[in-house]
Amino acid sequence: MFRLLNEFHFVRWHADYGDRRDEIRVQLKTESILSRAELAVKDPYERLRQYAGELLIWVRRENAAPYILALLNDETEFVRGETAGMLSQVRCDPCVARLIELARTDSSPFVRGCAASGLGGQNPVKSIPVLIEILDNDHEACDSGRTPSGCAATALDEMMETEWTQKRFDAGLRGLNPDGTDLTALREQSLLFLGHCQQRDEGK
Repeated sequence: MFRLLNEFHFVRWHADYGDRRDEIRVQLKTESILSRAELAVKDPYERLRQYAGELLIWVRRENAAPYILALLNDETEFVRGETAGMLSQVRCDPCVARLIELARTDSSPFVRGCAASGLGGQNPVKSIPVLIEILDNDHEACDSGRTPSGCAATALDEMMETEWTQKRFDAGLRGLNPDGTDLTALREQSLLFLGHCQQRDEGK
């Protein structure tokens, strides 16, 4: 895998594309950023659709939301999950309802876990109740061993900038909490944080 540089962003590129590489590289260099994304969202290659989502999410443009939603509705769990997980870093209000739906009802524990991670980057008032629900109830592991419950715990921890699941070290490094995760304490602090956010929003 290598990285293809355009004027806006690094796009990760998979070596399996073969003779399509030059064709798509021309498209990426010559089209506008949203035109590029629109083309890629409809591409038959699932990895290119996923990379289109990465590009759109990091550009953070409001009018990119319809394209991101299209990827959250993708037929493959890989694209749905990867797109949902990347939203942990960027708030996308139009995507919250779909993230909640994926976190609760998708047939794949991989997608449900990624959606829980994505909710960690969204409005706490809307996402915390769902994350607590997943924390308590969804313990099905995906192929990598991750569970939606574990993803929800990490999402809550990162949202509040606490250290229930991970310890934070210098230079931005993190490691698992050697004492394990106190889920009761994490849940209680999340509810307190939710109340604070609700009061803040009511005071606006």
